[in-house]
Amino acid sequence: MDGFRKLEDVNKVLGRDEILNLQKEVREIPVPEHVVKYAVYLVRNTRPENPDSPKIVKEFVRYGAGPRASQFLISSSKALASIRNKAVPTTEEVKELFPYIVKHRIILHFRAEAEGIKVEEILEEVLKSVKADRF
Repeated sequence: MDGFRKLEDVNKVLGRDEILNLQKEVREIPVPEHVVKYAVYLVRNTRPENPDSPKIVKEFVRYGAGPRASQFLISSSKALASIRNKAVPTTEEVKELFPYIVKHRIILHFRAEAEGIKVEEILEEVLKSVKADRF
């Protein structure tokens, strides 16, 4: 196996039961209503048919992220808050994770590729257009 290093010793960090317990704890973390609204609104603004979406979305996005993106954004924000020893996630966790959760869910028009527009640019504009303090 050229180019691959053989792993000699892999140390177990967590066992099955510990992982399942952590997953359960994260699911039980409460999320403030304004954080949920922020996440949902961000995701909605990736859809070109949404009246509040930024101009770049309407011009270059064929399909935006669906409702499941909001769900995954909330659950990952809960996990990140837990890692940071926070009682609840904030809009900061949502904002930080948004590009990672949504990037692969955006389908651009061919025109976007022709003009050199990348999904990252579009998501940056969505983040700029949605102010967290409005919720």
